Amino acid sequence: MIRQYEKGDEVQITKLFEDVFHQAMTVEQWKWKYTGQGLHENKSTVATNEKGIIAGHFGGISLRMWFRDRFTITYQGVDLMVHKNYRGPLNKRGLYVKICRFFYENLPSFVYGFINPDHFRLGKLLGFYEDAIVVNDHRIDTASHILPVYVLERMEWDNRKIDSLWNKVYKELGWSIVRDRAFLKWRYESNPAHSFRLYGLRRRFLNELLGWVVVRDGEEGELFLMDMLFRDDAWSVCLKNYPLWHMQRGRRR
Repeated sequence: MIRQYEKGDEVQITKLFEDVFHQAMTVEQWKWKYTGQGLHENKSTVATNEKGIIAGHFGGISLRMWFRDRFTITYQGVDLMVHKNYRGPLNKRGLYVKICRFFYENLPSFVYGFINPDHFRLGKLLGFYEDAIVVNDHRIDTASHILPVYVLERMEWDNRKIDSLWNKVYKELGWSIVRDRAFLKWRYESNPAHSFRLYGLRRRFLNELLGWVVVRDGEEGELFLMDMLFRDDAWSVCLKNYPLWHMQRGRRR
């Protein structure tokens, strides 16, 4: 049987997650991931066997989105998994395809995601996926400056300037998750798996927030850039002035 998520399914979903990916996910982590924004209309799909045990799952995290000049609720497709005993053939009769088709056909809005190359090739072959935007992986080696023109300073997650910046720039975006204080506090500050830091960009001696970046520490001195939002004029300046990255010396990625 294939159906939409029902309250209480998260107990079996987290068990399936561990069986498939060999990584633990607690019920508390699941609740943060799927309902932590206060959006409780879960559109995830589950497949159950004859005993009612969940054997497959395709998760949909509901997110507030600015899309085609209006605000809407959309979904990020995650945690697509089928227990090894039920995977079967990769054709229209297989459980993988049936779960995907039910998931997409029962969404009130569009779905997006970041998937590995194998899943993308298979999904595109079956007609589920199409290209949206290309996300590149860059590495920047920074230089040290005595008195940078632009500086990044540590920010608190509930700083009101985050909302002010969002309200200034969102209409210029083609489409974007709503990146206000509520989103940043959920996605990064309350994240149970990783620790993040938020830095705000301003011009020296001025107080206006021109942009922000979220970072996470990696290994061997690496600093991973996880998220960012800038005014267009500030971003073009930043690309020409390495002092933007002068929050800490070393290699950045």
